[in-house]
Amino acid sequence: MSFIGGYSNQQFQIPNPTGLNPNGTFAVAGQTGYPSESLNERQRETTGYAIASLLHAADRWTLQTSLFARYSTLTYRPDVVGELLYNGMAQFAAKRDLAFGLQTEGVFHLNDSHTLRGGVIVQNERATSQTTTYVFATDAAGAPINDVPVPIADNGGKTQWTYSAYLQDEWKLASDLTLNYGLRADRYDGYRAEQQLSRG
Repeated sequence: MSFIGGYSNQQFQIPNPTGLNPNGTFAVAGQTGYPSESLNERQRETTGYAIASLLHAADRWTLQTSLFARYSTLTYRPDVVGELLYNGMAQFAAKRDLAFGLQTEGVFHLNDSHTLRGGVIVQNERATSQTTTYVFATDAAGAPINDVPVPIADNGGKTQWTYSAYLQDEWKLASDLTLNYGLRADRYDGYRAEQQLSRG
């Protein structure tokens, strides 16, 4: 048996340009100036994963089964006032992704000439996105009608499934010549549905 795991936590302060000021197109509660050195935009990224495996070997065959999990996040926190004054919009974003899966692979030595290999992978993944975007209400020409930003929320998520299976034969034709051939089938159900059969 074996276990592998890891975790990372990274936090970033977005670098600021220097010597800049908004061009005056936008205002927030009467404020139009904002030195670029004062911008405070931050981003955090985390990733964690774990893999637990069981390997068993016998006289003619070897089998390994693994359970795995992965979790990742990305969170962006804007400088709301500063980004509104420079860009006319500011967006808070939080992305989350959680995946679980099972992988089983085996090798069977059929005889001196043929070695069979096969495996199955099944993975479930849940991705979510939460954003809040601050913008200005505009007139028909696209000009802001006031200096009060309006928040617009856009939240969603999707569950995805991935299935894969393969079977391969390693055929030893001679001491210095080996032929590998097999089939692989893949199917994905999530933001779209696709499947493929590959031969090699």
